[in-house]
Amino acid sequence: MKYNSPFHLLEGRNASALTDDKLKRWKKEFMLQFDLNQSTTININQKEYDKNDILQTFDKLKDKPEYHWRLYQNQSLLDFLEYKNVDFFDEEKNWADFEDIAYRNWVAQWFIPAYDSMICRITEVKNRNTLKRLQRLSVSDFQLPEEWQDQALVKTHRVFKTLIQRAEFALEGIFIPRDRKVKFKPEIHQYLDVHYANVLNILPDNFEYLRREYSDFSYNIIIIAFNGRRAFKEFEKQSLRSVAEAARISVAIDDDKYSKSLLEDIEAYQSQSWSKDLSAGLIFLLLLILLIRLLNFISRM
Repeated sequence: MKYNSPFHLLEGRNASALTDDKLKRWKKEFMLQFDLNQSTTININQKEYDKNDILQTFDKLKDKPEYHWRLYQNQSLLDFLEYKNVDFFDEEKNWADFEDIAYRNWVAQWFIPAYDSMICRITEVKNRNTLKRLQRLSVSDFQLPEEWQDQALVKTHRVFKTLIQRAEFALEGIFIPRDRKVKFKPEIHQYLDVHYANVLNILPDNFEYLRREYSDFSYNIIIIAFNGRRAFKEFEKQSLRSVAEAARISVAIDDDKYSKSLLEDIEAYQSQSWSKDLSAGLIFLLLLILLIRLLNFISRM
C-alpha cells in the first residue's frame, strides 16, 4: 500500500492545527469547485483530483491527522514512502521520530511494504541506480525495528530462498572427471553474483541462515572446481570466471582468506591470459596488414 500524504491537497492552508469544523469547511469548498467548474476533475497544487480522491483524502485525515502532519514535516521519510527516495537512510535525525513507538507502529503500515519493495528491486534489478542505492544503504546506520523484521522483508526473503534453492538444485550431482576440462552447467553461472552477497549483508539477523546457505553454495563451487588440485589452464573460461565470482561471494560474506588468495591468483592468471591473447591478436593483425600490402604490390606489377 503506497502512501500519499493528504497534506498535498491542503498545501498552502494552515493545516498544523486541524479541527473537525476546519476539515468539514475545506471539504465543502473542494467539492463545490466541481460544480462551479462543471468538471469531473479539479487541479490543486498542480495535481488532478476527482471527487473520489477528495473524499478519500479527507477520510484519511480522520485517522491520526496529527501523525499525517508529523510525517508531512519529515521530508526525507515522506519522499521514501512516496517515491522510494533513499535520502531517509543517510542521517539518524531522519528516523529519530521512530523513538515514539505509537507513531512508529502507525508508520509501519506504509514503511514495511515500501522497504520490502525497495530491497526486492535492488536484489532483482542490477543497474546503476540500484547499485547506488545499495551502496548508500550499506553505509547507513538505520536498523529495522526488531518487531518489523519478520514482516518487513517477506518478498525479499522469498526471492533469496528461491534463488538459493535453485542454485543448490543446479549443483546437485555435479562431478567433473579429473581428465576433463572444468566446465559447469550454464545454469550455475546465473546464481553466482557478488551483488546478491552485498544485498544479503545489509539485511537483518533473521537473514543470517540465508547468508550462510549462499556462502556455502559458493564455497562448494570452489571445492568442486579444484577437486584434484587442478591448474587454471584446465578450466573453460566461463567456468573460471564463475569460480572467481564464487570466491568474491565468500570474501564478501565471510572475508575468507583462502578465497581472497584464490581470487588474487585467478585475476593474475586472467590478466596474463588477456595479455597473451592481445599479443596474439596484434601479431595476427600485423601479419594481415603485411599480407594486404604484399597483395597490393603484386597486383600493381
